[in-house]
Amino acid sequence: MNLRETAGQRAADSKPMHLSVVSSIYRSESTIAEFVRQADAAAAAVTSDYEIILVNDGSPDRAREIVIELQSTYPRVTLIDLSRNFGQLPAIHAGLSYSRGDYVFVLDSDLEESPALLRSFMDRLLARPGLDVVYGVQQARRDPPLRALTSRLFYAVFSRMTGIVDLQNMLVLRLMTRRFLDAYLSLGDYHLFIAGLSHHAGFEKETIIVEKSYKGSSGYSFRKRLMMAGDAILSFSTQPLYWLFFGSLAAALLFVLLAGGLVIKRLMNPDFQAGWASLVISTWFVGAVTTNCMAVIGLYVAKVFEQVKDRPRFVVRQVYSSETSR
Repeated sequence: MNLRETAGQRAADSKPMHLSVVSSIYRSESTIAEFVRQADAAAAAVTSDYEIILVNDGSPDRAREIVIELQSTYPRVTLIDLSRNFGQLPAIHAGLSYSRGDYVFVLDSDLEESPALLRSFMDRLLARPGLDVVYGVQQARRDPPLRALTSRLFYAVFSRMTGIVDLQNMLVLRLMTRRFLDAYLSLGDYHLFIAGLSHHAGFEKETIIVEKSYKGSSGYSFRKRLMMAGDAILSFSTQPLYWLFFGSLAAALLFVLLAGGLVIKRLMNPDFQAGWASLVISTWFVGAVTTNCMAVIGLYVAKVFEQVKDRPRFVVRQVYSSETSR
């Protein structure tokens, strides 16, 4: 009996597992119908007790209306309609918050990752007792050179600052147990960085190499990716503050030495006149260092400010399901 048969037999010998498939939709008009069909087929092949939760993240196209129409054919589909666009990660967080499954499978709805991967993820999870998360990893990204370079740079800096390693090429695609998801949802971070929060939650995890198709474009601009990188680093590390402290200390020591050198030179040579250039350069240098230090400290204060406001990460306008009136 192979691994797949063993996992299937374990599911069949007990009460059917309750499975939740969660995804966000944004500009998904062209793919959402096929995604729902494939996701429903993949879930039905694993268990008879499942739900598909789609979160409309303020999609400007007809994706929301298409999902509502599909519910007559696929009654297990639930649509969480957010009041506006909050971003992919808050939308996924909304879907996870509404999920009820003993196992929760998360993936994108753009079909770059096939819903049929659910079977291999479930087999891997059930094959090892105590395993709580199986997540997908790309062996090699197909991003443009500049984007691939900045991605590698971010993960190198993030790992160096936080000590969290092995995040390179990690995908949102993952299968989780309920106990892990409950622990993950209990974390109160306002800024959501799934890879970092998953590491902080702990539990046993394994990876699966996934071949992901590339549609040729990304919904994340360079500016948006840069802001997300900054949020991730500031949320999981205080090392930038230490770097500022030691950097400013080194700069102060350097200027003390330079000032001492000027004094000694003046004592040895009374005719020596310190130039205005050195004064201007040192003034600008100190000003730049001070401004940079204040900016980094200000970013940390801003994160504290956003956290203590305790605003919801998302606002739900309406929930569409077979259990509610439409």
